Amino acid sequence: MTQRNLKSFARTQDRRVDSGYFHVPKWNSFLSTFKISIMNRSTSVIFSIVLLGLFSCMSPHPKTETYKNPLMIALSNLNGKYSFDQSTGNYFYDKNGSIDSLLTKYDKVKILDTLVAHMADTTMTNSEYNGKKLFLGILSFQALQILVTYEPTDKSGDIAGHWKGFVFPVSDLNGLIIAREEWKKVIQTKTYILQ
Repeated sequence: MTQRNLKSFARTQDRRVDSGYFHVPKWNSFLSTFKISIMNRSTSVIFSIVLLGLFSCMSPHPKTETYKNPLMIALSNLNGKYSFDQSTGNYFYDKNGSIDSLLTKYDKVKILDTLVAHMADTTMTNSEYNGKKLFLGILSFQALQILVTYEPTDKSGDIAGHWKGFVFPVSDLNGLIIAREEWKKVIQTKTYILQ
């Protein structure tokens, strides 16, 4: 569209807006506000591509691997509840048996990477703690705990009390990301024991 054709189109749209056909902002004011001048087809194509890119980034449902992975779908559909035992200071998940059943359908070594990769996944699940829905990353960690044993140590000995690889039902995204990075190291160094 040339500049002249664009202005003519905008005037037509203004008349339609004024006469009540459309309930949208006037095109003239839109064009003058953003000072868009489309001189030839190549710039209009570039402009269209940029707009398409912007709108695709604003998708309310980002495409993730979660929706393609049967294990992650099954974990997110579990209707489990976490509880906290004041006497021991531990969290308990009431669907560990269901997770264990799910894990028997997969090669244990092959799903380790999948579980660790999803530890920072903020997809909401059907499981909850104190009435609040939980991130899929929390259930990925729960499945990992059923699958492997790992005792974090360093030169000074056992560091389980302050190791950053643990995830709790109250963990936030930052905690999940840190835990995922710790578990990546564990998987790479193969310092875990399969159960």
